Amino acid sequence: MCVDNFKFEKVNDVGVFYLSGDMDEEYARKFFEEAKSYIEKESPNLIVDMGDVNFISTNGIAALFTLSVNCKNKGGRFIIANLNKKISEIIKAVGIPEVIDMCSSVKEAISIIRGDNG
Repeated sequence: MCVDNFKFEKVNDVGVFYLSGDMDEEYARKFFEEAKSYIEKESPNLIVDMGDVNFISTNGIAALFTLSVNCKNKGGRFIIANLNKKISEIIKAVGIPEVIDMCSSVKEAISIIRGDNG
């Protein structure tokens, strides 16, 4: 599935969203709706690859926080992967690493969710 500036794939029971471009208010809303639907209907395990994101609005940050809570409430995991330097600085400044798991790649995130050691 590809909607606007994000695409989605399912790896076993793990949903992976690949985001790109500017995550403004409209983009954040569309992404949130798609991701929330996946969590509710498919699986509470979700990875968000943000390697190609150039900008994230407060709505985008709120979407990440809320989706993380939704996954945790359903017994799943929510992981942000592949942050570029610019977005990583923003994410760290607002305290996301204190409440949302982050890692360097989707492959690593899938291993974490599956409980693998590498």
